[in-house]
Amino acid sequence: MFWILLFAHLLADYPLQSNWIVNNKNRAAVLFLHVATHFLVSLVFVLLYVPRAWPFLFLLAGIHFIIDAGKNFVNQAKPDWVIFPYIVDQILHVLSIILIAFLVARFTNVHPFAIQPTWLIVLIAYLVVTYVWYISERIIAFHNPSYFQQVVNKEWSRMLARAIFLTLAIIGLPSLSSYVGVLALIFPYKMRSFGIRALITDIFIAGCGAIFVLGFIEY
Repeated sequence: MFWILLFAHLLADYPLQSNWIVNNKNRAAVLFLHVATHFLVSLVFVLLYVPRAWPFLFLLAGIHFIIDAGKNFVNQAKPDWVIFPYIVDQILHVLSIILIAFLVARFTNVHPFAIQPTWLIVLIAYLVVTYVWYISERIIAFHNPSYFQQVVNKEWSRMLARAIFLTLAIIGLPSLSSYVGVLALIFPYKMRSFGIRALITDIFIAGCGAIFVLGFIEY
């Protein structure tokens, strides 16, 4: 249950959350739209795999609304606090998903951390390594305008490079990895500045994603 809700959360909170929603989420109607998107995305996956758990999604949506409303309040009171509220916000969302997973387990006998379907683990890894990390790095670099601009300018090319690094790490092709590594050096990392930092960061993030996937495969 946890992995289903986590994937739905990442999907709705990152690719499906447009810049317009991010910039206008301090309005109640837009925040409601954002939470409704989370609810509907979660509902699709829950009905497919754990249909008995769908009533719990109302509680999860309510918690999500409260967390994001609290973040809006902090953002308005402390506009320079960018990184800390983002990290706390995501931690609270994950904790709320864990809570719902345990509640579902108590009333439906579904294991809270059952790995089903298993392909969700792979999709979570690719989503985190690509788009989730792009947004996260952009927020982390908020107070460094030069690197922030590099992150934005190389958005799609670096996401593609991280996806390639993750794929190669999972399937384990050292010769092909070397070839693609050379291309990666030329493609998104040929910057006037921050190229080495970006390359090391992306290899590390992709490596973490590979460890996550391979760990579950071995399990």
